[in-house]
Amino acid sequence: MSYEQQHESWEKAVQEAIRSLRFGSVVVTVHEGKVTQIEKREKIRPDETKVSRSRESAEPTLNGRPE
Repeated sequence: MSYEQQHESWEKAVQEAIRSLRFGSVVVTVHEGKVTQIEKREKIRPDETKVSRSRESAEPTLNGRPE
């Protein structure tokens, strides 16, 4: 595989990793001037309304009875 083909290949891989993320990062590792690794780290953020509802239902009660 020529340098140009390799360049296009990893460039497409980086673009796809970026496109597929909503929150997160893409890390490109270079060793001796060549791309050796592409790493995608994805962050998942829960829906705030679902989190607040689950907190309400999980609130502690007094003597096992709702206040």
